[in-house]
Order: sequence, then structure tokens, then C-alpha cells
Amino acid sequence: MSLLYADPKQSPASVEDFLFDFTAVIGADTITSATWTTPPGVTQVSTTNTSTTATVRLGGGSVGLSYTCTCAATLVSGRVMTQSIVVPVARS
Repeated sequence: MSLLYADPKQSPASVEDFLFDFTAVIGADTITSATWTTPPGVTQVSTTNTSTTATVRLGGGSVGLSYTCTCAATLVSGRVMTQSIVVPVARS
């Protein structure tokens, strides 16, 4: 599992997308589904995925805190690829 650091979410009131591109690690395989786990304090508004990417739309959070969100992407082959992203919330 890899851990990435995102650009800060602009404010607690903003709703923003955070995307993982799995292309480099899945080769010719494709994503069939993606499940996101988000910690308390940040709101998972929606999720989407394509055959190579997974996106979570986040709202909420507290100024100055960072939130680790994890995506588990299930592939056609049955493999599950997991990546986490640290999302800081910028000062308003």
C-alpha cells in the first residue's frame, strides 16, 4: 500500500475531488469497483471509478487537521489494490 499526500482541501465548507490513478500498477487489468474508507470528521460525499481510476468527493474536516483516506480497488483479476491519501484541510 502506498501513502500519498494531497494538495490541501481549501476549507471545511468546500467539497472537493481526490483521485487515484492506478494505471501504472495494474497493467492490463481493470478496476471493477472501488471502496473508500474515510475517518470521522471528513465526509465522503460520493465515490466514482473508471477502469483505471478511483475518485472520492470529500466535504467537511477541521482547519489544520489532516485525514488519511484509503481506497481499495477490486480488479477484474480478483486482486485488490490499496492506496491511501493524506488530505490536509487548509486554513480558511
